[in-house]
Amino acid sequence: MKNAPHEKCFACDKPLHGNPPLVDTRDDQTVYVGPECFRRIRAAGEAGYQPPLGGPRLYLLKPF
Repeated sequence: MKNAPHEKCFACDKPLHGNPPLVDTRDDQTVYVGPECFRRIRAAGEAGYQPPLGGPRLYLLKPF
């Protein structure tokens, strides 16, 4: 899995380990993030978290 889509955090590009959290971009895409970025996304709440490297805002997945 050299080029796995979730090999690196979508928000900060750091390597992912274990079972990374899945978050929402609100444009029909879900992405994997690392634990530090996940804490920032959770803290941002409904406003979403804007990754420092750019890209779409990230939000927690809504429960069904």
